Amino acid sequence: MTILQILTIIIMICGYGIASAMIIRIFMVAVTLWTDVPFVPSDTASLKVALEALDLKKGDEVVDLGSGDGKFILYAAKRYRDVNFTGLELNKGLVLYSKINAKLMRLKNVSFIQGDIFQFDISKFTKVYLYLTSTFVSKLMPKFREELPSGARIVSVHFGFGEKNDSDPSITHVSVDKILGIDRVSIWNK
Repeated sequence: MTILQILTIIIMICGYGIASAMIIRIFMVAVTLWTDVPFVPSDTASLKVALEALDLKKGDEVVDLGSGDGKFILYAAKRYRDVNFTGLELNKGLVLYSKINAKLMRLKNVSFIQGDIFQFDISKFTKVYLYLTSTFVSKLMPKFREELPSGARIVSVHFGFGEKNDSDPSITHVSVDKILGIDRVSIWNK
C-alpha cells in the first residue's frame, strides 16, 4: 500500500479536517525524530497536573522550553489571562504553527520565540515548564541554577531532572496515577 493510498483511506474515514490535522501532527513528529529533543505531543491529563504543580499567580512569567506545537502554553494561557506565557522552540515550523493557533484563539498573554535553549535568557521567568528528556534537562541544570531568579519553580513532566539531580533534596517528585499516562511530575524550587 502506498502513502497516497493510506492518506486517502484516512481522509475517507475521518473526513478532510480531522485527517489534515492528523497528517500535520504526524509530519511535525517525524521531522524532529533525529534531534536531541524530538517533538512529543503532550496529553491533556499531563497539562492539568503540570499546571497545578506550577502554582501560578498573577504576574508570573512562564516559559515552556522546547514548546513544540505550543499545546501547554495555549492551554495554560486560556486559563490564566493575568499570567504571561512564552514558548521557546528550535523548530521554525512548530513556532509558526503555535503562533497561528495563538492568533486564532485570540490570546494576548502569549508569545512564541524560535531559538536555542542554551542561548536564551531565562532570568525573567518565575515558572518553567519542561517536557524534555532527563538527559537533556540535566544539561540545562547549570543554566537554571545560574540564571533563574530566587523563588523560581521548574516543573518537569515525566522525565525529571536527570539521575544526578533527581536525588537533590530540593527536588520534589509527585507520583501520578498511571491511568492518566504520567508516572511523575518533578518540581524544583530555586
